Amino acid sequence: MSKRRLSLILATLGFICLSSSACQAEEPTLTDEEQAIKQYNAGDYSGAVTNFRSCLSTTPNRPQIHYYLANCLLKLNQPEKAAQEYRITLSLTKDPKLTSYCRLGLDGCTSALTKSKEAEAVAGAIKRIDDQLLLEKSIRDSYVKSNVQSRLLESESNVRSLEAEKAEKIHSMETATWTDKHGSKQPLYSSDQIEATRRDFDQNINNAKDSATKATESLRENALRLGKALDEMATSLEDNLKTGANGNRQRMLPVGTNLYVHNYSLLDPHRQSKPADQELTATQELLMLDRHQRNRAFQTTVGPQSIPADSWRQSTTSVYGKLLQGN
Repeated sequence: MSKRRLSLILATLGFICLSSSACQAEEPTLTDEEQAIKQYNAGDYSGAVTNFRSCLSTTPNRPQIHYYLANCLLKLNQPEKAAQEYRITLSLTKDPKLTSYCRLGLDGCTSALTKSKEAEAVAGAIKRIDDQLLLEKSIRDSYVKSNVQSRLLESESNVRSLEAEKAEKIHSMETATWTDKHGSKQPLYSSDQIEATRRDFDQNINNAKDSATKATESLRENALRLGKALDEMATSLEDNLKTGANGNRQRMLPVGTNLYVHNYSLLDPHRQSKPADQELTATQELLMLDRHQRNRAFQTTVGPQSIPADSWRQSTTSVYGKLLQGN
């Protein structure tokens, strides 16, 4: 390669390097506002918030910056802070288009806040239901344990009494005699009679033990059955809360709703309207466990809105909420 050609190549490479360095040196530095808008367009809303706030620290009365900041906050699921920025924008701008955008943004904040509060209310209602289920289980377990222990102690006492009575009776029969015409004492009871008496007592003792066993098993089975029914009712109730409605498309209100109080929006406020078969048309459904009823049914009191107190209807429902009778 000739010296002339080599010099030309080196000169060309040097020019390229100088041109590249010059371009890098001339690339402008983005302002906070430009950087924030770039981040906003790229979906980096957290970064954009930082730079928009930096802009506002020096120029606090720029409506466009407040507007973009509000959009970022709404994207970050901070509707209360976003609404505040939208309102500041409205107070600073006279641009009808920007005003219109702010109104739409405020509607979005309202919708987001409503959903957030409803979600919080639903979560609170579900927690109350779960807490009540745990309390019910604790009370039920304590009741079963106490009554099982009481039945077993009662059974043991009955068995001891029967065994003592048996021993006394058998001894009496074995020692009982009568005097024949020859003056000899003879047993009053035959061995068969004594054995029959012993069998009768043994049968009574076994019956007492079996009765206690059956009673304790019945207590446990009833507790399990009631627990299952309450669990099913709670699961259905929680599903209704999550979907916002019951089987009749009545809106279930989470505020105030728990395992025994079900709040619905009123579908048919007509005075003569009758409760549906599976769910009661009511704003409030009070389910209180009647401890005195053997079938463990719930007493339901229904009070529709805008209806005099004397027109309230009462009905008895099972743990599933199905209407059994009404007036």
